Amino acid sequence: LRWGKLPIWECDVPGFLLREAREKTGYTQEFLARRLGITQQAISRAEKWNANPTIGLMRRWLDACGQTLELVLGPQ
Repeated sequence: LRWGKLPIWECDVPGFLLREAREKTGYTQEFLARRLGITQQAISRAEKWNANPTIGLMRRWLDACGQTLELVLGPQ
């Protein structure tokens, strides 16, 4: 599947959400990596389809992009 063409049931893929947040800001992978103090390769890995970034990284990433991460746990 191509980015931007995810099936409705796959809308919460972490790598897709992180990439989308970065692209909305106009940041390059290199620029965001410098802001976060990590490598461009780490940014690239986190944006992959099968990535499993930590909540801590996701919070820092989204904060750097002017967004927030909200997790809600509760009964279905």
